[in-house]
Amino acid sequence: MKYNEGTFRDFFHKWVAIEMTEEIRQRMIGYQGIRTANWVFCYGYVDDHLGFCFEVLACMREHATDHLFTNKEPNNDLRVTLTAEEVQGLEIVFFEPKKTKWHIKYQEKLAVIQEHEEHSKIKYTRELTDLDPLRDPYQIDCIMVYLIDSHEHGEIVWVNLEEDHPPYMMGEIVSEPEYNFGLPIGSLVHVQFIKLEDGRIKAFCDSEQEKKLTKEDLEDGSLLEKRIHELTMNRNELNGLKVLVILRESTVWVPCTTILSEKDQQAVMDMINKEEMEIDRKNFSFQDQVRLKPDILTNGDASFLPVFSSKEAAGEYGTQFSMIPMDFLDALNLSKGDDLSGIVVNAFSEPYEVPFVLYELIENMGSIFEK
Repeated sequence: MKYNEGTFRDFFHKWVAIEMTEEIRQRMIGYQGIRTANWVFCYGYVDDHLGFCFEVLACMREHATDHLFTNKEPNNDLRVTLTAEEVQGLEIVFFEPKKTKWHIKYQEKLAVIQEHEEHSKIKYTRELTDLDPLRDPYQIDCIMVYLIDSHEHGEIVWVNLEEDHPPYMMGEIVSEPEYNFGLPIGSLVHVQFIKLEDGRIKAFCDSEQEKKLTKEDLEDGSLLEKRIHELTMNRNELNGLKVLVILRESTVWVPCTTILSEKDQQAVMDMINKEEMEIDRKNFSFQDQVRLKPDILTNGDASFLPVFSSKEAAGEYGTQFSMIPMDFLDALNLSKGDDLSGIVVNAFSEPYEVPFVLYELIENMGSIFEK
């Protein structure tokens, strides 16, 4: 098998022999048996800077008569590392680990790898198989990230992950964006991950977030309305992501019916009957707790909790209710207990439906203000 015929997981933390070349032989001068060796005994791992590597442990020789491999003693004074890109087209043979024997024999070599991995800030991300379709085949920590802005611009750039910073990962842009996002190569950015309905993972970075959006930027609902309009005009994944990023952080207005206790209803009726309502209603205090019941909109067999980007966006419909402001995530929780199909934003202008299947995705996205 060759490296370019599989993925890095085929070789990760595996004992392997790589066919010897003259270039490798020259780099290994000083190793026992280098003159007659025809294979290199190695161990596969990921280096933060070099990508996927094979740590050279010793020379190895395959005997033509019986095809048995014998590996020589290590040279602990000399270190040679082969990158996956260097050996991508060479034959590689796998070995079952002789745990006690090999771990003792090559413990100094393996200790270098283990120390490096223990100090890596992104060690655990290499275990996330969902990220594999996004990875560079050689620079394992380098992934494809969708870089977007508040307009119609979006493109894929390569970002080298450098630090886990929940709910984000920090990374450096290592390919120059074609469009001027204000984030040139070398920029340190926050990368978010979302899981789409089909199970695929998308990594993205909103350049507008990197320019420090604040709660005040979202306060009047106009940015949310703008993102929804962009999606209405051009439905694609990029515009869908832009809506979700802003919607998650927005304050929305929920139409509710005020429900009074029988005691308070009677007190209000008494005031009306005495024609004192105009005088006393500002000073009226309820004796029991007031309940607010959200309105529900139906469309065929589907039912939705309506929310609005602003009180004005509710129009005449909103005048029939008490319009209650709340964080969108609170509205999300509010809609979970009523067997609803989801939430509808701005139902009477440019409606945007948030189906229940997207709830977990939105909740796991992380806040753009947690930086």
